[in-house]
Amino acid sequence: MTAAATEPTPFAGYLAFVFSGADHFTVGLLVLDRDGFPLDFRFSSPVQPSAMQKALYGQSLEPWLLQSVCRELFRGLQEKPRILLTNYKELDPDWLEVPLYLMERGEKPVPMDENAENQEEDRDWLETARFDLQEPFTRIEEALRLIPGSSKS
Repeated sequence: MTAAATEPTPFAGYLAFVFSGADHFTVGLLVLDRDGFPLDFRFSSPVQPSAMQKALYGQSLEPWLLQSVCRELFRGLQEKPRILLTNYKELDPDWLEVPLYLMERGEKPVPMDENAENQEEDRDWLETARFDLQEPFTRIEEALRLIPGSSKS
């Protein structure tokens, strides 16, 4: 009476940003299975650009930092999630290999690339989740607050 154990597969990824100042932030990436159980969690150290970076990058600093930090978090994933949900509307989806959806509190996921293919299929996929799609952001925010230097409280 033994059944072959199947490995849980990544369902959705959550990319959450916690800003604790104008240019001070921490990023967390949580990958969940269809039941909402964590399969992987990665996070950045608290990020605060130096005066030199601010001078050299100017207006392009924030997008460059966000993309650099996020790429590093994704680099280590064993398996990519099918869909990525984020709480930060200024993130550029062009560099990602998975569809990116903005998930603001109390709202349904909205595609960040309005020209993306399979939006209807993605929405149907998200409806098969066996957990509250908003709740993982709270988990990530709580976990990021435990990182020394991540909040200015």
